[in-house]
Amino acid sequence: NSFYVLKSRLHEKVKHHLVGDVTISQQDILKQMILIPEMCYDKPRILADTFLHKLEKDLVFYDMHHELLQVYGALKKIHIYSEKHFYYSQLYNKQVALSFCLEKSEEILGEFNRILAQYNFSRSEELLEKLLFLRKEMVNNAALNPSRQIRIIKNTIELQLLIFCKTDLKNELNEVELLEKTQKIIEELPLSSPYKKWGLILDFLYFEYYQRTGQLKHASDYFERTDAHMNNLFLYTGMCNTSRFLISKITFLVGTGKVKQLSQHDLESLRYSDEDVHTKVLLGIYAMMGLYYSRNISDAIEVLNQTIDLLSFKDYLHINLELKLTLVFFYIEAGNFEEAKVILTRLQRNVTAKKSSNYAFIYNLFKLFASEIEENSKITSEERKDLFTLFVARNNGEYEILQHLMPVLNKKYS
Repeated sequence: NSFYVLKSRLHEKVKHHLVGDVTISQQDILKQMILIPEMCYDKPRILADTFLHKLEKDLVFYDMHHELLQVYGALKKIHIYSEKHFYYSQLYNKQVALSFCLEKSEEILGEFNRILAQYNFSRSEELLEKLLFLRKEMVNNAALNPSRQIRIIKNTIELQLLIFCKTDLKNELNEVELLEKTQKIIEELPLSSPYKKWGLILDFLYFEYYQRTGQLKHASDYFERTDAHMNNLFLYTGMCNTSRFLISKITFLVGTGKVKQLSQHDLESLRYSDEDVHTKVLLGIYAMMGLYYSRNISDAIEVLNQTIDLLSFKDYLHINLELKLTLVFFYIEAGNFEEAKVILTRLQRNVTAKKSSNYAFIYNLFKLFASEIEENSKITSEERKDLFTLFVARNNGEYEILQHLMPVLNKKYS
C-alpha cells in the first residue's frame, strides 16, 4: 500500500515536472505541443503517456479543442497494441465531431448575421424565414454536440431573434433566462478562452433588451459597458449585429437628456470592415444626427446624401424610407422646399408601386410633410398634429421606422 501511495504521488510530480503546472499560460501549453513527437518516439512509453494526459488536462481547462486532436491522435498511436486503443479512438472521433460542429456553428452564425443585417434594411418575410431556418439548423447542431462554445452561439442567435425580430419564439423562450444562462457559461470559461470576448456581445444584447423594454435603469449600466468599447464594437458584426448599437445609442442619449454626447465621440477612431455596408449606413445615420443636434444641418444633409449614395436601396424599402424621409425633413428644416418636394414625390411613387400594406401608415407622414412643403397649404397646425398622431399610433412593431428621428418629430408635431 505504501508503495502505491508513493508511486501515485511521484506520478503527479512527474506530470508537473514534464508539462508544468495547470496555471501556466496558453502560450506555454502551445510550446509543450511541439514536444509531442519527441515524447512519443524518444522517451519511455510511461513518460509519454504521463506527458500526454497532463497536456490533455490543461487543454481541456483552456478550451483548446483543436489542439486536443493532436493529443488524442498521439495517445491512439502509442496504445495501438493496447486495449486502450479503442478508447482513445473514441475520444479522437468525438473531438473531430466537436471541432466540425464548432466550425459549422460559426459558419451558421456568420450567415445568420449577414442575413439579419439585410433583414434590418428590408423587413422581408422571406429573409425572416431564412433566419428561422438557420436557427433550427443551429438547434440541431447543438443537440449533436452541446459544448459551451456551441451553446453560446445558439443562444446568441436566439437572443437576436427575440430582441430584433417579431416571431413566435417568445412562446417557447425567455430573453432574461437566455441572457443569464449565456452569462453563466461565459463566466465559467477560463480567462484565456477566445469566447471570453463574447462578454462584450452579451453586454450589448442586455442593453438592447432593457432599452427596448423601457427598463432604463438597467439599460444605463449595460450602455456604459458597451459604449466603453465602441471603438472596436463593430469588428464583432460577424458574431452579432452590434452595429445596431448606433441607432439605439441615439434613442438612449436623447431619452436620458444626454444628447450632447452624440457629437463627442471621435468617429474616425471607430474600427469596422470597409465591406460592411450595414455598419457604414448606420454610422452615417449616427453621424448626421450628431450634426443635426449640434445645429449643423447643412453638414447633416451632406452626410445623409453620402450615406444614400453608398448603396442602391431599391430592394430595401425599409431603410430607403428611413433615409429619404429623414432627408425630406432636413430639407424642410433648412427651408429647401424644392428638393424636399422632389424627393417626397419620388418616394410616394415608390411606396405605391411596391403595394405593401405593411407601410400604409406612412401616408399620414407623407401628407404631413407635403403640407409643410406646399406654400398655400390649407392644412392647419391642429390637422398636422392629428396626422402625426395617426402616424405614431401605427408606427410600431416589425415595420417601425425613423427610430432615430422620432424624438425630433415628437417635439415638433406633438
